[in-house]
Amino acid sequence: MESTPGRIGPYALGAELGRGGFAVVYRARHEGTGAEVALKVASLQARLSGPVPLLRFRREVELVHALDHPGIVRVLASGEGPEGPWFAMELVEGESLWATLRREPLPWRRACEIARDVADALAAAHARGILHRDVKPGNILVGRKGADEDVAHRAPANAESAFLTDFGLAKDLPTGSRLTVTGTAVGTPDYMSPEQACGDTDSLTPATDVWGVGAVLYEMVAGRPPFDGETPEEIVAKVILERPVPLRRLAAHAPRGLARVVACCLSKRPAARYPDAAALRDDLDRVLRGERPRARGRARLVAMVASTAAAPAIAWAAWAGPAGRGPSRIPPPAEAPAPSRAEALAERARAVRATAPAEAARLLAGALASGASHPSAHAWRLERGLLLWGMRDGPGAVAEWERVPDSAPESGAALFYRGFEAVGRLDGNGAVPLLERAARGESREARLARAALAVMTRNWPRARAELASASGWEASLLRGYLEHLDPRGDRPAAVREYGAALAEGPPLAWVRVNRGAMRNTLGDNAGAIE
Repeated sequence: MESTPGRIGPYALGAELGRGGFAVVYRARHEGTGAEVALKVASLQARLSGPVPLLRFRREVELVHALDHPGIVRVLASGEGPEGPWFAMELVEGESLWATLRREPLPWRRACEIARDVADALAAAHARGILHRDVKPGNILVGRKGADEDVAHRAPANAESAFLTDFGLAKDLPTGSRLTVTGTAVGTPDYMSPEQACGDTDSLTPATDVWGVGAVLYEMVAGRPPFDGETPEEIVAKVILERPVPLRRLAAHAPRGLARVVACCLSKRPAARYPDAAALRDDLDRVLRGERPRARGRARLVAMVASTAAAPAIAWAAWAGPAGRGPSRIPPPAEAPAPSRAEALAERARAVRATAPAEAARLLAGALASGASHPSAHAWRLERGLLLWGMRDGPGAVAEWERVPDSAPESGAALFYRGFEAVGRLDGNGAVPLLERAARGESREARLARAALAVMTRNWPRARAELASASGWEASLLRGYLEHLDPRGDRPAAVREYGAALAEGPPLAWVRVNRGAMRNTLGDNAGAIE
């Protein structure tokens, strides 16, 4: 049956239930039987993002078909249409755990029941050799699907059950099937295990999913994930390098047995966690019965540090892309003080800055997270801001530069870059006061700030004098701007200077636009289009 507007296959579409980067889920009704389902459809972004998102979408159908457990939302039908692949799932009447937790934390017993349901579902997947790899509140539904009394849990008979969904990032261990390059992390930072954050996809085990359940259980009881931060990069750095706050410090009402279970789940070393979700489920049953769990005492939540001084940098780089493997041993934090970890991360960032700016930005986030008081921290902030600026994240760049205090030697550079960022946005009113503050003194940045102000006010002689002996990509950009705006300027020189700025500095979009405009003025239409 062909799809038409408002219908996909044999299903009439209803309200949208959820949306992610690569899929949309609708409430739908089978036009023949009248059965209501949740219909998951590949999004336009998935169809335009190359083959991997659609391969993952189809792979999810295959993996879930192989699982038969009441706690896993089953696939009922699947197909392909003009809108791409789709599949129909059992409809759960309820809401995602994420929506529940937005309102308030849960009583510890209810949190334990939900975690127990999820662990039981994962145990079935692990028994078939399937890792979920993305256990998080958004992939857990709390409600009822038909007659849900067949779901084995310890909740009261009238309580809603928890159901695990979204196997789009799952890995089939027996076949080794995966759609992930080794060295690339998959998952959600708040619930990602350290080995996932390191990108060591070849060594993932069921203990990876155990970490995810532990992180979700921690959040249900404590009201926040075990690691949080302002950016995904900061969160991942903490996952790799730091210890979570002990659960009972945030939730004193939680029993000690539950805290021991959570601590075991969140051990940095996979071997120190429960070996699989079945073992975790059994311990959660013990906690619910008031018995002592079998978790080995208070698990040691140590920093993940590898056997060489540079390994923390490699671990962080692996989260950012294919640049390393996971760590091999885990000494106590005292063996690797935070500054040395920070320096290693920053050194790795410098090494990959030109070829992998996103990776370098993440490495520097890790350096700042583990060495905020390091003497080089402000220099790292300057560099990270430049990387973000080049990736078109102007607000992120400004946020980094704003954190450099006026008392720091780097303050003049931070002011100059903030002003220059405003120039790129054509915000002259915002740029001028920043550049005026940066222009005080005789530092390199002060001279560049005076040159920028001269260009903005069309004082060409002053601008040329300030830039006569200036070096660096910033000076090249300003010289290009000068020759571009000056009615008597050297247009070929503007193209060359813009090119030098792009070759040495961040790939700023507005500089590319300016260079294209100059090439067009010189009759180089092909160069302008490029």
